Amino acid sequence: MPDGGNIKQVSLINKADGWWINLSLENKSIPDFKTDNIQPTWENSIGLDAVLDKNIYLATSEGNLFPSLKPLRTNQDQLTKVSQRKNKPKHGSKSRRKLAKREGKIHQKIAINRKDFQYKTAYKLTRTSKKVFFIEKLNLVGLTRRNKTKQYENGKYSPNGQSSKSGLNKYWLDAAFNQFFQILGQVAEKAFHVAQRNARVIECEPSYTSQLLSYRIGNSVYRL
Repeated sequence: MPDGGNIKQVSLINKADGWWINLSLENKSIPDFKTDNIQPTWENSIGLDAVLDKNIYLATSEGNLFPSLKPLRTNQDQLTKVSQRKNKPKHGSKSRRKLAKREGKIHQKIAINRKDFQYKTAYKLTRTSKKVFFIEKLNLVGLTRRNKTKQYENGKYSPNGQSSKSGLNKYWLDAAFNQFFQILGQVAEKAFHVAQRNARVIECEPSYTSQLLSYRIGNSVYRL
């Protein structure tokens, strides 16, 4: 335990690979830090655009592209095989519980790899000379919502493109941009507290950001 730290809360978490313990500590000797209200300028700011194109994860207003990891897609075949095998045994059987535990470990591996990738990407961004990061305020609930159905009088349904949209929804959920932007804000705040590198994350409306970003790269006149 760190010197001066008092345990305020203990949480036990049961995950696929075993039990975890989470300790919440309070140390009153640590002063409160307040991040400076950094004013964005042309030189200290950078825009980030969420990308779902091929192997690209992020595009910046300076023309830099960050590769995508796609942990779910990478482990999709293995996950599908285990899920199909799990559905065959009888409910409550030992073999089914064993396969369910194995399936849970794959999901946990995917989540860990995704978060590790997002932290590394966030640190790469905060280690640049930029102090203000403009991000998109994405509505993933709306983006991944099922398409509305329309039923004819004869009882049949008109095509609504849900089959192709289901694949797109999986890409959105696999990328987990809302989680990444939250991690970026935490890393930016930590960079200020630890290394005194001022960093700030500002949300902006996502409308036309992709078009403006490409315009900024091509003409160097886009204002954040």
